[in-house]
Amino acid sequence: MRKDLTDAVHNLYVTVIGSVDLRQESRALFQVEDLLPAQISIASSICLELFEKFVHEVSIAIAREHATTEVNFNVPDMPKEGLAKLRHVGGWAVRKELERARRYMRANMFSLSSETRQNLNAAHARCSLLEDHVIVQYDWIKDNTTSPETLEVTENRQFRERGLLHISDPAYTFILKLETLRVELLNTHRIRHYEAKSEFVDNALKSVLKNQEVKSAWDAVFHDAHPDKKRTNYLMQLLQGTCGWPLHSSSRIFGELTNSRKPPSTEKGSCKRQQVATVRKDAIPFERIVRDNSPGKQSSHRSLRVFVEKHGASGLEKIYKKDQLVKLCRGYGVVVRSTHNKIQLSNLLLEALNACPEERIPYPFSLGNLESTTETNSGRLILRIRRV
Repeated sequence: MRKDLTDAVHNLYVTVIGSVDLRQESRALFQVEDLLPAQISIASSICLELFEKFVHEVSIAIAREHATTEVNFNVPDMPKEGLAKLRHVGGWAVRKELERARRYMRANMFSLSSETRQNLNAAHARCSLLEDHVIVQYDWIKDNTTSPETLEVTENRQFRERGLLHISDPAYTFILKLETLRVELLNTHRIRHYEAKSEFVDNALKSVLKNQEVKSAWDAVFHDAHPDKKRTNYLMQLLQGTCGWPLHSSSRIFGELTNSRKPPSTEKGSCKRQQVATVRKDAIPFERIVRDNSPGKQSSHRSLRVFVEKHGASGLEKIYKKDQLVKLCRGYGVVVRSTHNKIQLSNLLLEALNACPEERIPYPFSLGNLESTTETNSGRLILRIRRV
């Protein structure tokens, strides 16, 4: 289909731009017998604009059809290489989960905090569950598995030497169920192309946790585990932490829903970076204030007024260094002490800016590169000026 579309668009381009009809239509458009170069150029530009508009509309139609088309993909019917890859991803996830729990235990094994001790017990229980019910030896699984073709990838030396672990058949079945649900959810998301990413992640997590087939497959992994309430709750937490086993390699968005603790810093960090970028974009550099030659540095004063109205004292604190804030404060007649920090200086400068009755900086020479000191010597007043 893609080749046919390319050929058709090419033929359309050649037909419209390079045909005799173009000259005939151009003569009719300008009502002349002999076309001038300028008239030919205008007619060609009109045709090119129409052609680009046509290609744009075609691309929109293709994208719309692509977004509302389901992916006809049956996970259990994948070739053995694909199924083996799924099993490999499961083994990889088990190893990562074990390493995470073991690192926590090594780092906090001597802690005296009661809360930390509870977390240590939970991490130990997590390791015990994985080691007792999920991890199996290759020598045993190769003779007892119902899917021997899925062991070909995971027993490959390049994976085995990197610490890959083999998982049991029930764990492999759970991953198959989870991958099937992932494909269904992605199809739903493609059809609802208006759904935002955040909504997709939340809805997908709810669907995974409510799906009875996934729950049953997960329970089958731990069929002989003690079914007390604490263990059941822990299994549900572990389910949330491992939903992304088959999803990691194919969907980064969907993988975000799997953490038992959602990463709160992702969106907040992005918003914070955008806010900092906006503050820096609106700020007036201190060097520009120093070089401002307008009377009383009026231009810089107006820019500072606009900046503080939008970003306040926190904006001043983020943009200017302490020595720059000191000079700005002195420029507005603020008495500065050596004990003042950036927050205090920013607040003092904000108050001075708002209270300034003139449309200028009252003491502009305080912002220059010269520093003056006065002292008395034998009754004489000495003024010392130095460049800073």
